[in-house]
Amino acid sequence: MNNGIQIHKKTWQYFALAYGWSWIFLMPPVLAGLDANQPLTIGLRALSGIGPALSALFLLYTADTPQGRREYWKRLISFRSIKIPWWIVILFTPLALLLISGGIALLMGEWGIQLESGLPEAASPLGWLGLLLFILFFGPVPEEMGWRGYALDGLQNRWSSLFSSLILGVAWSLWHLPLFFIEGTYQANLGIFSDKFWVFSVLMIPESILMTWVYNNTSRSTLSAILFHFAINFTGEIFFVSPIVNWINFGLWMVAAGLIVGFTDPKTFQRKRNL
Repeated sequence: MNNGIQIHKKTWQYFALAYGWSWIFLMPPVLAGLDANQPLTIGLRALSGIGPALSALFLLYTADTPQGRREYWKRLISFRSIKIPWWIVILFTPLALLLISGGIALLMGEWGIQLESGLPEAASPLGWLGLLLFILFFGPVPEEMGWRGYALDGLQNRWSSLFSSLILGVAWSLWHLPLFFIEGTYQANLGIFSDKFWVFSVLMIPESILMTWVYNNTSRSTLSAILFHFAINFTGEIFFVSPIVNWINFGLWMVAAGLIVGFTDPKTFQRKRNL
């Protein structure tokens, strides 16, 4: 069998495993109507959240070569593949887009963004460290070990970077769907099929495009995807925004994704030769 076909097949096996593992732990709270703050729900959500990583590792150690495993771990922990300009892009793009959104809202006569009211609880150095570690390991690390760390290469082996980003963005978004039915989660508080629901869900597509762009320009660094995901979540965690800012920020992410597609090669998200 052609190696490209094998990689493609393993990618779809990965999606099946990631969804199967994660959703099987989310179904009991959904069906039983459990609250997100109940100990059982917290434990089940934690088990669910590691689904993308565990699925990737299972396939890595059952269907990959030793060389493939070494490369996987290297891409996960190597800082050297991320050059200084890309560090700036990774860590400050989500914040910059949100601040610009707040500025536009103020020019329109609307209130923009403010720090979350609960942040004083994390005012101490240890408090901030705990907050940073929580945000890093409750989402970015276990998710990106799978989404970008494993699945993206398989998709790009078959399709263009743009189409691969769209597939992965939709898969990433739909993976969160059961959380909208567990009372007390961030997703449930948005409201199923509300305006906020659509912004949250569709926003993952331009975010996926930007993350693929960064990934491809940092020697396929999984670490770059983890840090970009972290920057997105951290920005969202520390700021409370008005509805108008939410929509403006969504629009700016779409514009940023469009610029990347327009000014780089959509097949690879690398700089076009004639630029």
